Amino acid sequence: MSETQLPQEGEWRAILPNLLTKADFEVLSDRLGRVVREKVAQLRVGLANVEACMSVADSETRAIRRDLEHTNSTVAHQEADIASLTTWVDDLDNSGRRLNLRVRGVREGDPAEHIPDILKRLFTVGGQQLPRLSLVRAHRALRPMPAPEEQPRDIICCLENYQLKTFCARLAAWGPYALRAKTYRFIKICPDTPCKPGEPYAR
Repeated sequence: MSETQLPQEGEWRAILPNLLTKADFEVLSDRLGRVVREKVAQLRVGLANVEACMSVADSETRAIRRDLEHTNSTVAHQEADIASLTTWVDDLDNSGRRLNLRVRGVREGDPAEHIPDILKRLFTVGGQQLPRLSLVRAHRALRPMPAPEEQPRDIICCLENYQLKTFCARLAAWGPYALRAKTYRFIKICPDTPCKPGEPYAR
C-alpha cells in the first residue's frame, strides 16, 4: 500500500483491534501518574535531606567561625604574652650579663682546678674585705687550653650580688693586682647598659 492510498474496509477491521482504547489510555494515564507521584515524592525526600545537610553544614560553619575567631583572639593574646616573655628573658639575660666579670691572667692548673676557690682567694686582694662571695657560675673561657707559654684562658664568673660586682669593678679601675709575682685584671664583660643579644660587647 502506497502512502497516498487509504486502508480498505477489510484492512481497517484488521487494524482496529490493535489500537488503544479509552480504557487503555486511562490505565496508562493512571500508571504514568503513579510513576510521576513516586518520583516527586522521592525528589521531596531528597530535597528534605539536602536541606537538612545544608542546615547542619551551616551550623558547623558558624561553629567553626566562632572557633576561628576565638583562636585568633587567643593567638593575639599569646603573641602579646610571648613578646612580654621575650622582653622579660632579655631583661634576665642582660641582668646576668651585668653580674659577669672576666678575670684575666690566672694561670691554668690541672683539669681538677676549683675555680670558685681561686676566685675567693683573688677577690680578697686589695686590702679591703669583700662581701660574702656567692657565685652563680664560674668557668674558663670556652676555647682549647693554651700551651704553657701562652696567655691563659680568662675566667668568666657570674656574681649573685650586683653590689659585689660593682665593688670589684671599682677596685679594678684602680689598676691590675699583683699576687705571687702574677698580674691579674678584673674586666667587666659588658657595659653598664648591656647590648642586646647578638650585638658585640663594649670593652
